Amino acid sequence: MSFEKFLFYDIESCNGRIYGASMCSFGYCLTDLEFNIIEQKDILMNPLPDRFGLRDGRGEKCIQLAYEESVFRNSPTFDGVYEDIKTLFENSLAVGFSIGNDINYLNNACDEFKLKRIEYKFCDVQQIASRYFQENNQMALKKVADTLEIDYVEHRSDDDAKATFEVLKKICQKKSMNFLELKNEYKIEYGQNDAIDITNSTTDISKQVALSTKKSKNILIHEFMESVIPMEELKQPSYFTGKNVLIDGEIEQNDINQVRCAIQKLVNQGARSVHSSKYCDVFVTNDNEAKKDKILLKRNVEILSESVFFEKLGELPVLVFDDWKILQGHKKKVKRERYRRLAKEQRETVAVDVQHAVEKV
Repeated sequence: MSFEKFLFYDIESCNGRIYGASMCSFGYCLTDLEFNIIEQKDILMNPLPDRFGLRDGRGEKCIQLAYEESVFRNSPTFDGVYEDIKTLFENSLAVGFSIGNDINYLNNACDEFKLKRIEYKFCDVQQIASRYFQENNQMALKKVADTLEIDYVEHRSDDDAKATFEVLKKICQKKSMNFLELKNEYKIEYGQNDAIDITNSTTDISKQVALSTKKSKNILIHEFMESVIPMEELKQPSYFTGKNVLIDGEIEQNDINQVRCAIQKLVNQGARSVHSSKYCDVFVTNDNEAKKDKILLKRNVEILSESVFFEKLGELPVLVFDDWKILQGHKKKVKRERYRRLAKEQRETVAVDVQHAVEKV
């Protein structure tokens, strides 16, 4: 392994919001590679938001933190404990339970205090537990701990971190494996937090589940449609040459690989695959009601069933896709665009403030 210890960590927020430096505690359980505890501690800090407000949609208090608000307010702010926290990640594999929010809380605190983000590899015990229990839905730490007969105090960060450690240790024991053997069986891929991007950790099953969602399939189809170019020179017109073709979403969802190969064949034949019925000349659907659609009738759109469409299209090219890489690339692109937008808004805000200051002078 490329690391020397495990850093199990958990973060509590004063209001549950990722933005605004709301982190108020960083709890950790540091162990060696044989799961012997080296140190356990809760690092408390004074968050920037004025109020503590962990409430549900009805405004009712839903989470009771382990300490009184005064204890947090009398603690140093994040910049006062940053170096201590940063040191913990050195030569460590970071481990959390549903770790995504914890990563964002820590990154946001670094951003708010203009400190360099801490870079590290990580894995998520929630994914490992779901894999172990063969449960596709996300499992709560309390439920997993109860099932494995592990007692702990909820919402005290270091106890949550230790419970995460106990869960992973217990799963390894029940599997009669060390962590590396478990990693190989579950095909665990470490996530990476760096200065700009977060690459999620995965197991073989979590990756399959993520790729099987309707949202992911839509992203994969649209990413392909945006980038597809002809793979061969058009030698003679085909039935679809010069036409805009819309393929029904249900057909896309049923077999996105076949649909992407069909889109490639359409483009090779001088046709275009489009997203909307506003622009299509041909609509491929198994919905018989589409033939009665007044807008499609008015625009004289040709309706083809799935079977007739593929019969007219002919033999499809064979394409291979790295869907996980495509999906991660899309997420990073969206995140970069969001950062650019926020940076632009900040520059514009600063420019306005400067202009107002000049006008007052």
